[in-house]
Amino acid sequence: MKLILLFILFPLLASAQINEHFIWGGWVKTKVEMKDGSRVIDRVGARAGYLIYAFGKDGDVFFGSNPVFGQGHFTYQIKDSIIQIAHGSYQVVKLTRDSLVLQDNTPDLPDNKITRYYFAKLETHHSDEKPVYNEDLKDSVYNTTQFTFPQSVGALNHIEDELQDFSGTGKIKLSLVIDKNGKMTDLKVLKNDSLSKRLEKKVIDEFELQRVFWHPGYVNGKPVNVGIEITVEFKRYDRGTSVWFIIPFAPIGSLYKSLPMEETIKGDEAFNRGIGFAKKHEYDKALAEFNKCLTIDDLNLDAYYLGPR
Repeated sequence: MKLILLFILFPLLASAQINEHFIWGGWVKTKVEMKDGSRVIDRVGARAGYLIYAFGKDGDVFFGSNPVFGQGHFTYQIKDSIIQIAHGSYQVVKLTRDSLVLQDNTPDLPDNKITRYYFAKLETHHSDEKPVYNEDLKDSVYNTTQFTFPQSVGALNHIEDELQDFSGTGKIKLSLVIDKNGKMTDLKVLKNDSLSKRLEKKVIDEFELQRVFWHPGYVNGKPVNVGIEITVEFKRYDRGTSVWFIIPFAPIGSLYKSLPMEETIKGDEAFNRGIGFAKKHEYDKALAEFNKCLTIDDLNLDAYYLGPR
């Protein structure tokens, strides 16, 4: 009887073991949902947005939540079926050479409160995407996707720092190519929207100085030329000028349209006004404000539950 039980249990025990070697390399998130299969409600993209992990053999992991702004450096540790990444704890639901599934290590929560993340291996991911021939480079160039995105090795951070001291408003749209060697080339101005010529030249000069500080994008395990469009916008505030980098990129599997910061603020202001009217028992005015909030941000659950039915 004991032998029979051992034969039954052995495959189950063996299947529970994780081959840590499989996790080494780069992983890009392709999908996110709750454990029960329901959708994630996440307007700001903290869970539905871009996410990449690069796990090393020595317990180091590079983490990035922005396609081109480079990656942060953390450590990770795997024990049984739990992986600890910096201060976050995740259960490894599935790990093969090509796919990784993690979920929040919060077993006490119901399934509709536990987020599950799906990843594909960068090195083995197969893409059928076709490049476009670039006449200037005399070579093929791929469009940006979550798998082909080059990584800035501090380049944009440095550009941002250098541009912060320049006053002005307006924006400029650039196109550039990060070649298969990780070098920026074919930098062009596509559109200048009310930015001074002096500031336009400064932006171009700063990008030119950061030509070599990139990691190339990959397609089917090989480095390739990748084209990127970046809009640099200058906004003036009471305390000075702020520089924004806007990249027209929607990761595969994004569930919700992103909401600009200005719209988010307007939605919050309408919601707060509604709360104020509700405290004064002016419910008609409160409902009107909650409705304004939902018109701006239809994913504001607080306004939804307090507002019109």
